[in-house]
Formats: sequence, structure tokens, C-alpha cells
Amino acid sequence: MANCNLTLIIFRFFVKYENGVLENAKTMQFDDLLRSVSWNTQKAYMLAVGSFSGKILLVNADSYSITQTLVGCDDKVLSLQWHPNFDYILASGSADGVVRVWDTKNVSLISSHFAREWAQETRVPQIKSTQCPLEL
Repeated sequence: MANCNLTLIIFRFFVKYENGVLENAKTMQFDDLLRSVSWNTQKAYMLAVGSFSGKILLVNADSYSITQTLVGCDDKVLSLQWHPNFDYILASGSADGVVRVWDTKNVSLISSHFAREWAQETRVPQIKSTQCPLEL
């Protein structure tokens, strides 16, 4: 899905099948190298894209537009995962060793934890939030 060999990335969202030919329906260009992608299972038009610069871009696949940019990762975004029950909660893991939980509705960071601290605990820590009671 993402090609890291280009300085200008073309991300292919959809393909169409017409007259026996499979081709790209539309493409979108980014000004940063992409590292990770996660589709929102509750909002099929929404996906999160993680970049090598540490930015997370929220993309509306219907309009082919970037709707929000989440900034706060100090290194490339290695993984992204939407919460299975709350369509606006996104978790990210970056090369700086920090796991972050984002509220995409309010474009804010809910919580961040250094990954090695989690690994040393016997249980996964509870994330406290006034906007969404999460248990990870």
C-alpha cells in the first residue's frame, strides 16, 4: 500500500474493474514517506496514515482529503490501530518507544506510555479519560 522508495508517495485507495481491466480509481499524494495505515472499521471512509516524520494523518477516503493531522510522535509511526468500540479513538506506536492513545474527535492526546514500562508491569495500565472510559 505504501511505497517508501519515493520522496513523494502516491497512496492508492481504491481500484475499479471495468471492461475486464483492473485499474486505480483515484490516487492521493502525500508530501511525506508513509510507514503505517489503519482503516477505521466503524467509519469505512476514514483511515489513519502514519509517516516517517512522526505525523499521523486522518484521511477521508470518500473525499480524498486529509481531515486532521495528529502531531506528537518524536519518530516514525510504526503502527496504528483504531479502537474496536469507539470510532474516534486511535492508538499509535512509534519508533521513539512510546504508545499513544488519541482522541480524533477533539484532536487531542489522551494518554502516552513508554512501551518498556508496560512490558515490565504485570497488567496493562488503565487509561483514564474524562471523554471516554477506556480499558486497554
